[in-house]
Amino acid sequence: MDNLVTWLMTFGLKAEELEPTEARDIIRRNAEETLKIYGGLA
Repeated sequence: MDNLVTWLMTFGLKAEELEPTEARDIIRRNAEETLKIYGGLA
């Protein structure tokens, strides 16, 4: 699953993961952690 998530994240905002939902959840958690580190939206 890690390889899939890493590959999908290379597309940035140009892609939206719909399935598997496990990958979508991992991407969401990664985004939340990034916001914690770098701050919220400006």
